Amino acid sequence: MLIAADGRLIDGEDPGTMRAADARRWIEIYSRLLEFKEELLERVQIKTGTRSGKWEELQVDERVVLTELARLRTRLSFWRHRHAELAPVDLDEHSGIIGPDGEAIPLTGREAQLLRFLLQNPGRYYDTRTLAAKAWNDPSLASEQVRTYVVRLRRRLEEAQVSCDIQSERRRGYALVFGAQEESRLA
Repeated sequence: MLIAADGRLIDGEDPGTMRAADARRWIEIYSRLLEFKEELLERVQIKTGTRSGKWEELQVDERVVLTELARLRTRLSFWRHRHAELAPVDLDEHSGIIGPDGEAIPLTGREAQLLRFLLQNPGRYYDTRTLAAKAWNDPSLASEQVRTYVVRLRRRLEEAQVSCDIQSERRRGYALVFGAQEESRLA
């Protein structure tokens, strides 16, 4: 079981979860809490006039908020790291690819279907005809159309800064490969 960097957890928070969706949800929660506390600190600083940078003159309330901000940043960092461990690529059916920073890169329906299929079959190569039949259940798609979707999805993966890529091999087709696999192919 993973041990949190800070002993204080929110009710229901399980650092040992094996579900990427749970980790993504905690990223959302801690991001919102952090945003709220930063706004609170800004309001307190404006009210007390300490925005000049004289941190030694902080009020007790501001110190409490600063301490809580540090704790929230630690928890957010923990969950981002945990999410990256659980899901090098996280596909959210509604928003697209979730990158390591929690940002969502939108996908078209065809791109999402292709990524879903490749995620279910990592490291396996498929030619364009097989991809059309298995990813979209549409064997009538032309090879050029499949290649177009592969190129577009590659761009989205790069934009999301995830640790995988769609590799191509002559006469074998396309495969989704992850970090270590990708590096070994480049060596």
